[in-house]
Amino acid sequence: MKIGLIAPVWNPIPPPKYGGSESMVDGLARTLVKMGHDVELFALEGSTCPVPTHYIQRGNQPWPFSPVCHETGFIINAFEQLGAYDVVHDNSIVGAMYARAYPDQTFVTTNHGPFVGDLQTLYNHVAPWCTIVAVSNNQARGAEVPVDVIHHGVDTEMYSFGEGNGDERGEYLLFLGKIQDTKGPHLAAQAARAAGMRLLIAAKRDEGFEMDFFAKHVEPLLNDDVQFVGEVGGQEKIDLLGNAKALINPVIWPEPFGLVMAESLSCGTPVITLSNGAAPEIVENGVTGLVCHSELDLVDACRNIGEISRDVCRKSATSYFSLERMAEDYVKVYEKAIARKAAGKRSSVIDLTESTESEALTTN
Repeated sequence: MKIGLIAPVWNPIPPPKYGGSESMVDGLARTLVKMGHDVELFALEGSTCPVPTHYIQRGNQPWPFSPVCHETGFIINAFEQLGAYDVVHDNSIVGAMYARAYPDQTFVTTNHGPFVGDLQTLYNHVAPWCTIVAVSNNQARGAEVPVDVIHHGVDTEMYSFGEGNGDERGEYLLFLGKIQDTKGPHLAAQAARAAGMRLLIAAKRDEGFEMDFFAKHVEPLLNDDVQFVGEVGGQEKIDLLGNAKALINPVIWPEPFGLVMAESLSCGTPVITLSNGAAPEIVENGVTGLVCHSELDLVDACRNIGEISRDVCRKSATSYFSLERMAEDYVKVYEKAIARKAAGKRSSVIDLTESTESEALTTN
């Protein structure tokens, strides 16, 4: 199968540090090629994913129009270079709209955000000509149009098993992500302090709203045992995950997936999280981590996380969140999209399962 894979707009593929959707696209591209498919990637300059790549420029309109113009410019440049493909898989937002100008091409688009507000309106609009993929069952329940559901995968060879032995100062909990309220770095710091445990906060903090939130809500909680170590990537990120006693990921919004949790499990590191968004699909409560229903529960979870088997965490990741599983699921969706296009049918067929606390073990 010949596949045109359009990356998200904001970071190279793979991302040098923070970037969940960019990491997903990198893993998908590499694995599709291993499976024997012909993949061409459309991505920003600086991308190093080892597949044939068209390097695309973003738009450069100044603020306040820059986000829309950056993505629109990127998509126009990418679509101008499209060749003949069995399927084009878009991971932007604007691309799904622009796809209407190519009626003979089969399009699949992955929504990496929630199905709410203007995004919901957009996906309602593009459903007749795009097969839409959601990244979790929880996210898909917000859709008003048919979608297919594919959980992200992680490179379980790269995110190798770690013993969780800590560093030169001993054991630590880890918060890994970016500094903003919905990710809950302040909740992680509060829980670790209340539990009397050490916490490392490895997070992106370079945009104005991130720096403001850090100064107001995170920095006052720092001390000798709760430390901010900055944004990390590559082997440094993998080592931090593998050496951690647990990842604490107290998201307070309905996050569509949460790739860092799957990365943590791949390292054998259990996850402490709140029961929001897709977290219960990734973390099986009491088996691969502790899924809490309140912020107060996080404190006890920090104290009790040592009861979780790291071997079981690793097995969960290799069984349910591998790149191979993700790529195989996408190939099935590509094939369905091609068949629907040939038959002149509407794009997607709904593919949801009942929600349970261990959904990750019963879907895909």
